[in-house]
Amino acid sequence: MRILTVAGEEPQVQEMRRAEVAIINHHPSHISVVILAISMPQRPILDDYIQSRIANKQIRFIQLHHVDSPLPDQYSSGIEFISRYIENHKPIIKQTLNNLRTTVFPYSH
Repeated sequence: MRILTVAGEEPQVQEMRRAEVAIINHHPSHISVVILAISMPQRPILDDYIQSRIANKQIRFIQLHHVDSPLPDQYSSGIEFISRYIENHKPIIKQTLNNLRTTVFPYSH
């Protein structure tokens, strides 16, 4: 299956598109997916992509609350910046997963 890509499109968006198509083609009526999305101020195209997919009922995006970016003295490379940025989201991710667990599986704990 060929996935339509847009010139200059971020690789992350292309991967999300591939995953979305693969999931929907696998079992279109038996699966639902939740993707926790971390917004990056430097990459608004990801937010645009998420907004364009909100109508899809099988794939649900949860936009995590914004946290402050690491300060320049806390990282020395792009990879380290992203690592620290994700690390700063851990408490929000844990809380979101707990909330999901109680809404999707209310009697599991």
